Formats: sequence, C-alpha cells, structure tokens
Amino acid sequence: MTTPESGTLSNLYVERAEVYYSLNEYEKCVEDLNRSISLNGAFNPNVFFLLAISHRNSGNCELALEIINNLISISEEPLPKYYIERGITYFKLEKYDLAIIDLQRGLTQFSNNPEATRLLALSYEKLGDVENTLRYMLHASEQGDIAAGKYLKKMGIFLDSDDYGLFDNQNRSDDKYKLTYAQVYK
Repeated sequence: MTTPESGTLSNLYVERAEVYYSLNEYEKCVEDLNRSISLNGAFNPNVFFLLAISHRNSGNCELALEIINNLISISEEPLPKYYIERGITYFKLEKYDLAIIDLQRGLTQFSNNPEATRLLALSYEKLGDVENTLRYMLHASEQGDIAAGKYLKKMGIFLDSDDYGLFDNQNRSDDKYKLTYAQVYK
C-alpha cells in the first residue's frame, strides 16, 4: 500500500536515479529505481523504461530486454522509443537481424535519432549489406552523428559539397564503395 510519504520518497529515488543516469552511474541508478518501484507499487512506464536502459548500459542486456519486452506487450500502442531501445539492446547482444527490425520500426515513427540510425547501419554491415550500411550511415551523419561521419571518412567516403552529395572515393580502390548519393538514396 502506497502512503503519501512512500510516494514522495519514491519520487525522490527516481529523481536521484536520473542524476545517477546523467553521470553514467548506471548501477546506482538501477538501485534507486528498484527502491522507488518497491516503495510505490504503481506501474510507471517511464521508470521501467529508464530501468531497462540503465540495465543495458551497465551490461545486463538480457534483463533490459525482458523489461522492454514487457513494456511493449502491455502497451496498447508501444512508443517508438521502446522499439529503438529494444533494437539497440539486440545490437549489443549481436542479434543484428532483430536489431534491424526494431530499429526500422522505431525510426519509421521517430526518424531523427542519429545513434539508432548509425546502429541500424552497423547492423546491416554485420550482415554484409553494404548498400544499406552506407545509406543509413550517411543518414546518421546528416543527422549530426559524429561517429557516423568518422565511419564514412574512414571508409574513404566524403561528401562533395559542390555536387550536393556525390561521393569522392579517392582513397578507396574497392569498387563496392563507389556509389553516388543518388544510388545510396534509391
């Protein structure tokens, strides 16, 4: 049974957990979220979502996946961020085919997520799909993902601003990377 005092204490644990999360102290975040849940007793999807992300970031991907699957199964209309988070978790578990399905589903509804777009590209790379790797890596780079830009540069793929997106592949001898902007976005 939740009392006003336990509800207030529960909220304080959530607030402190958010601070721990922002400091990348995920295990402390998990501890405080679990304390909040045990005090409150009421289901709060935002608390469970943060709990899932914190578990994943602390290396407990299986438990994170279990929590996210529960969030998706009990939601009438699961939020895109649930699919994106599950896709990221699948990526960390090296289940790239499942990561692609969930990342695409989440990005269809919430397209401006550079990290998820980059992980979608890397999932395609792990499965050997060069064309989709480049397509989504370019899209992540356009969204401002610095790691995606570095990936493209490392591959010798540079955007030629004079031609509005033709690739300059002067440092690559491998023809499979010689694609134009139009080919990537076909």
